[in-house]
Amino acid sequence: MRRSKKRRSKHSYCAFCRTPRIIYTKRHISTGDAGLCFVSAILFGVIIWQDFDPRMIVLFAIGLGLSELFVIFRWRLSIVCPHCSFDPVLYKRAPESAAKRVKRYLEIRREDPLKALSTPLRLPILIKRPSSESTSARGRDSHHTGATR
Repeated sequence: MRRSKKRRSKHSYCAFCRTPRIIYTKRHISTGDAGLCFVSAILFGVIIWQDFDPRMIVLFAIGLGLSELFVIFRWRLSIVCPHCSFDPVLYKRAPESAAKRVKRYLEIRREDPLKALSTPLRLPILIKRPSSESTSARGRDSHHTGATR
């Protein structure tokens, strides 16, 4: 019987520029990773001290901490879009700072001659809606001219 492995990454699209990319889904270490840290701590402890030593617990704790940091950093760096620098985590916390970050990146990209020949981004098209004053003025004009339907 074949065990199905949980995918550590998934294909996704950027929420801002809609370019395809890969995002790591693993945000924290699992029990298998903790087991590997335990085995490696015992292995390094035996290599260093030639016997079981309580200092192996320190090696185990350091290994757990480093592996957790590595997995969190890898996930966090994969979330940010490499094409437009949109960060959904930052957008959820502070949308204004996420917008500033994307604007700054797009200005740098516009001025970079190496990016001029790269594939263009599919940025969203913003439609400027008319203000309420101009729509109400148009509505009044049609009533005054006696236009019929």
